[in-house]
Amino acid sequence: MWNLAFKTDYWDRWIDRWADETWWFFAIFGKMTRWLAGKVARLLQCLYGYVNVPYMELSRQQEYDADRQADCYVGKAATESALIKTDIIAGIDSKPIVCLQKLAAETRKAAPFELLELIIQRECQSDR
Repeated sequence: MWNLAFKTDYWDRWIDRWADETWWFFAIFGKMTRWLAGKVARLLQCLYGYVNVPYMELSRQQEYDADRQADCYVGKAATESALIKTDIIAGIDSKPIVCLQKLAAETRKAAPFELLELIIQRECQSDR
């Protein structure tokens, strides 16, 4: 909801180009679309504090409730193991992207083993 309400992206710029079209027939529909999108964005900005912030709190509460229920059904050891694995996977998830960006900045292509080597080097540096 934040991106729709507060950020200008490619779609917004495309609508602006459409509204500024020299052929009046397309420009009319572009201007109507831009006007409508602006109204929706302002509505989302007004509602953001009332809807999204409390929803994030509710979502967090639902996560805790789900973890508590899992603990009741499968036991503390299994729940703890699953949460640790989830935490590890979440930490590893962004590392290949960072390494690929580093290789792209050096205008190099990523061989699978080179990517794994970079991830391992990064892990060793972060452990120090």
